[in-house]
Amino acid sequence: MLVLLIVVLTGLLPPLQTAINSRLNGFVGSPLRAALVSFSTGALILVLFVVLAFGPAGVLADLAEATRAPAWMWLGGLLGAAIASSSIFAFPRLGSIETALWPLLGSVTASIGVDAAGWLGVDQRPLSLLRVLGALGVLIGVSAASGALVLGRSDSGGPGRGTRAEHPDAERGSARPLPGTAHPWPWRVLLLVAGAGGGIQGAVNGALGRRIDAPFVAALISFLTGALALALVVGIQAIGSRGAPEAERTAGGPWWMWLGGLLGAVFVTTATFAVPAIGAGPANVATYAGTSASSLLIDRFGWLLAPRKSVAPLQVLGVLLVLLGVLAVQLG
Repeated sequence: MLVLLIVVLTGLLPPLQTAINSRLNGFVGSPLRAALVSFSTGALILVLFVVLAFGPAGVLADLAEATRAPAWMWLGGLLGAAIASSSIFAFPRLGSIETALWPLLGSVTASIGVDAAGWLGVDQRPLSLLRVLGALGVLIGVSAASGALVLGRSDSGGPGRGTRAEHPDAERGSARPLPGTAHPWPWRVLLLVAGAGGGIQGAVNGALGRRIDAPFVAALISFLTGALALALVVGIQAIGSRGAPEAERTAGGPWWMWLGGLLGAVFVTTATFAVPAIGAGPANVATYAGTSASSLLIDRFGWLLAPRKSVAPLQVLGVLLVLLGVLAVQLG
């Protein structure tokens, strides 16, 4: 029961991390740079953790064993980098609820496919009617929670009936629409695809962890490869943009905008020990419960200087339907 509670609390972190990284984005001038900072700090924290927990010799031995693993087992970091970057891009345009739930739909769908085919070293789970109905429930719930199926919010992404979006830097009483929200569906599709990568990432990291019998080192490898991939992309971007106008940046920012990597490291570490303790199904449902609650609160109260939006009762029901759908997928 204690582990389950810890997983629920840890599930609160991903939407908070996205909101933090979105604030960092304004300071560093690029979502990719913000993702790079987040991955790099997370990797540093995990390096310190695994070295203290297992000793330098043990970590080096595990890393050496990982070099003998198939190449696809090293792809988790690339998928994680894509997920983090897409969330930072989409967050100011869609808000916390959509940024959390569209990737969840992609992850659930991809994980069902991976399980059914027995890909990436996972145990094969035949496609059952309950799992299909669960995925359909997640789809309907995400659509309702995002306003895509209801009139609680205009599908233009801007303020609509029952919903008001405020710019995170707007003064009270002088809210203005967020930039780039005229067409939300491209961002939703981006998050859906990124979330599918997240469903695959879990299987990839799990396979590497089993191969080297060191799940924490596998998590570290994922962070390191993600940081290296982002560093390469940011470097290429910097070379290509020489002479171009510098991206607009905020003059400064709160101290907590540097904590995204810490939250990511805590989330990954908790998931690593929780799945063997309580099982993948309960761990996933508990995580999504925390994530859904956190995204609702961030949108409703504008935590961490995020855009504040009213949350309609039907959106809350949509989130509950998402959780029921995830539960059906795990039990099916």
